[in-house]
Amino acid sequence: MSALQEVRTFGDAILGSARRPARVGLLTPHNPHDRTSFSGTAHHVMRALASRPDIALTVLGGHRPMRPGDRLLRRFLSPRPRPLGPVDTAGLDLVVGLTATHLLDGMAAGSRVPYIHVTDAVPSFLRDIYGWDIPSDADEREGRVIARSVLTVYSSRYMARRAARDFPASATGRTAVVPFGVNFDDLPEAVPAKTDLGTVRLLWVGTAWERKGGPLAVAALDALRATGVSAQLVLAGDVPGGALRAHPGVTVAGFLDKNRPRDRERLSRLFAEAHLFILPTRADCTPMVVAEANAHGTPCLVTDVGGVTSLVDEGRNGATLDPAAGPREWARAIRALTRDPDKHVGLCRASLEHARNRLSWESWARDLSTLIHGCSASAAA
Repeated sequence: MSALQEVRTFGDAILGSARRPARVGLLTPHNPHDRTSFSGTAHHVMRALASRPDIALTVLGGHRPMRPGDRLLRRFLSPRPRPLGPVDTAGLDLVVGLTATHLLDGMAAGSRVPYIHVTDAVPSFLRDIYGWDIPSDADEREGRVIARSVLTVYSSRYMARRAARDFPASATGRTAVVPFGVNFDDLPEAVPAKTDLGTVRLLWVGTAWERKGGPLAVAALDALRATGVSAQLVLAGDVPGGALRAHPGVTVAGFLDKNRPRDRERLSRLFAEAHLFILPTRADCTPMVVAEANAHGTPCLVTDVGGVTSLVDEGRNGATLDPAAGPREWARAIRALTRDPDKHVGLCRASLEHARNRLSWESWARDLSTLIHGCSASAAA
């Protein structure tokens, strides 16, 4: 029996003849009540699963809604994540662990409740690509969690392939790929009206200035303007101020907190107004900011690293560049995507369609529910 069949058989056992909702616990180190934690992914996972009529969701670990004091501490002091309370799995049919390797490993020692391991990275990626100081025992722990899971669900094909290489004994036949969704509540139904391309409006959004390629984004703007193209770049996120605020063609929007309606609306407006979203990231798993841009009808130009290709369909909703590409290559690629107004309109429409059809939390929750319950037609085959 394959791993997928095992999950579907498990789902049938949960529901039985009454087809009752599955009692599912969400376990994550990220606060699902905080719209900025893990780029908002935990919040939208919680909402998407809770909205399913076939799932009765419980958030585990004592996470609490954000308070004004919490936001100030996080913004200015970068405090350590709040320790989680006891993880009580009594009465649950299944636990969904969201990037929760260490929590699942600890839970498995004292609970018989099965779990699905949802993640966007493996330790070797964080060590080799991000350059993080990942301890050697992290690989052993990850392999143990994968081996004990009912299923491991990755957010990108790239990471699923990397896991199969790193953990061949554990991962074979026990994985699925379900892309994450767009971390916004209210999205436009159609491509927002954009200004003409007489002045190209570029947008960069990120909270890790160097790793997300902020300096290269500014250098690409300079290279583009040096060719005589009128262009502007808006920088939103944790951006070093100072000289950048006086840099020709650059507007610093600063950090916009999605927990604040005014900031959330402004960020949405910046996505909608941009002709092109650029992210010369040096290291990334699956940067969902790409999906957020697409969902506002804005195509993306992104470095081809990590799981980016799970988000960008080359020539349809944007394009990718080699990590070695410099400012001139980025400027040429920007020009290629914005030179022809008619082609750009087509890119914008395709970007919105791509986000709606492939990168929504509704579709993510539906697919995960299918894995749990075994409701798809293929399950019976």
